[in-house]
Amino acid sequence: MDQKRKRPPGRPPKSPEPQAGIEAQLLEAAARLFMEKGYEQISLEQIAVDCQVTKATIYYYYSNKAVLFTQAVVHLLGRAADITRLMLAGPGTLKERLVQIATGHLAETRPDLMTMLKEAESRLSPEQVQEIHHAEGRIHHIMAEAFREAAGRGELKPLSPSFLAFSFSALLMLGNRAVLMEQYPSVRESAEAIVELFLEGAAV
Repeated sequence: MDQKRKRPPGRPPKSPEPQAGIEAQLLEAAARLFMEKGYEQISLEQIAVDCQVTKATIYYYYSNKAVLFTQAVVHLLGRAADITRLMLAGPGTLKERLVQIATGHLAETRPDLMTMLKEAESRLSPEQVQEIHHAEGRIHHIMAEAFREAAGRGELKPLSPSFLAFSFSALLMLGNRAVLMEQYPSVRESAEAIVELFLEGAAV
């Protein structure tokens, strides 16, 4: 009797090991394609073609599309968190640093994260959804800490730092709407308008 362990149907064996660095390439490509087209419109075959690897190579690292999607989004959010932290710790006034963050965000023409997650959520496990939200929460935590310090220096009103972080994030998402971007001749001016509204409000 054949005593070989049966593998799950459709999943290629894990050998030979793919070349070093391919996992990072897969995450970058998957994140970009999912953000451009959405969860349902992208297949593992398309990601494999984009990376010039076989589908078996993807299965070496990720058991299915939902796992790859989750890790790609977590990777994307982790990079965004690192960039946000660096910008907030950089030189210049709080306003200048927020404009820099807003400019970088608006320069990337892509659907907002919540829209993409809403489409994919029914395909993900509760644990995968939680992992993505946890990664997103890291960005809010970084901003909240910066706003807490700014309030301590008298640069902001003593409001809840978390409230300020979520408010600024919401304004950035609104800024991605094409109709709002048309109101200003450049991404930089759009970013400045968003930061002005966040810091000063709309009252005369």
